[in-house]
Amino acid sequence: MLPSLLIITKNYPPIVCGVGDHSYVLKQQLAQRGWQVSILTWQQQQWGLLQTEQHSFTPLHENPGKAIVAAGNILGQKPVLFWQYAPLSFSKNGIPIQLAFQMANLGWKGYQQSIFFHEVAVRTWGYGVAQMLHSAVQKTIANTLNCFVKHTATSIALYRSYFIIKQPVLIPVGSNFSVAPGSPPLIPVDAIHFFCFTNRCTAALLQALAQFAATVSRPIQLHVAGAANTTVVQQLEQYIQNAGAGQWVHLHGVLSNEALAGLIKTCSILLQPQPLEPNGQGGVSAKNGTMAAAMQAGKAIITIEGDMTETQYFEHGKTCWLLPKDETSLWLEAISLLATDEALQVNLGAGAQHCYETYFSAAITVPAIEKLLKA
Repeated sequence: MLPSLLIITKNYPPIVCGVGDHSYVLKQQLAQRGWQVSILTWQQQQWGLLQTEQHSFTPLHENPGKAIVAAGNILGQKPVLFWQYAPLSFSKNGIPIQLAFQMANLGWKGYQQSIFFHEVAVRTWGYGVAQMLHSAVQKTIANTLNCFVKHTATSIALYRSYFIIKQPVLIPVGSNFSVAPGSPPLIPVDAIHFFCFTNRCTAALLQALAQFAATVSRPIQLHVAGAANTTVVQQLEQYIQNAGAGQWVHLHGVLSNEALAGLIKTCSILLQPQPLEPNGQGGVSAKNGTMAAAMQAGKAIITIEGDMTETQYFEHGKTCWLLPKDETSLWLEAISLLATDEALQVNLGAGAQHCYETYFSAAITVPAIEKLLKA
């Protein structure tokens, strides 16, 4: 019998959050492998035990350390603890100093602990003295936490470089929903169909698509789906209006995982703008569960590279098509090339799917997580 596992995550579905999605998928995958998995999350202004099978939440304490002890009493044993860490998850200002004391106390009480560092610190250079100091404190806290637990992991090599005494192991974040490749088309094939996630669609991308639509004989359709807050949706609607794209942009909103997977599979090219600072910081990375889902689907993907983009996974012209920045002329050039070259689409899709199976699939990531938890 495998020990009880308690995943500690600030957010959890139905709340929209990449860390929460990762926790949800991990819970399902580990449960299938025999683990007894429970969730400690933040609701009703407290940390509490979420019993997903009963759809019930038991509030326990504002302090996560005390909530964990109370959860152990409910579960009848000391569970293995798996912290899903981002600085803002445990502190409003992103400086969770108190967490170090709580983890140390739990260690003294005999709890086995591991951490997945989804984020570590804000960038140190280029944003002023205040952020430089903020970053230094965050890195110090992360290094301290790293010493209090048995094993740690992260998905980003850049984050790994922030650690001094011992470095976390690298484990990519897999797909946050399943998109098996291949299916009969569910939408007409007499148009060029693109897909973009709602919270990724940019003004530059829409302007490029509008210019592309004016140069080709076949109509184009852009399908936009996925959760986003009201401000993002309103801004997107303004982008669509400015680009004159209302006739060929379809805003599907929030879909079930099954419907979202089906929609992605019926589109030829997935457009994935990624946040990128002017100095090249950011870009597509191995912590992006939606990118992993697109690769799983075997789709040609156009995205943006930065200093977080690892060529081990994201290789231009082989697993995806990389742009140096979010600029209309660059999107137009890439879209014009891929949309008119079906062989290139197929090759990129095959490369993306192979990359997913090699690095991002549950068959690879879950055993790596299990090794972390059992060690």
